[in-house]
Amino acid sequence: MSLVSALLQELTDARATNYLIVVAASLVVFDHIITIQQEVDLIWRNPWNLTSFLYIWNRYYTLIVMV
Repeated sequence: MSLVSALLQELTDARATNYLIVVAASLVVFDHIITIQQEVDLIWRNPWNLTSFLYIWNRYYTLIVMV
């Protein structure tokens, strides 16, 4: 395999990886948008407990890490 074809393959793989990252981020944001009302009703309007904390941590830590 020549150096040029290896470089082209690396660039193609990098592009595919970037597309997949954008797709994953879009799905996470879409999920947040469509479930925000349920979150408000079930988590934010009730007293805090360990389950609420873990839910919020898991939900928003994902967004923070993706940024």
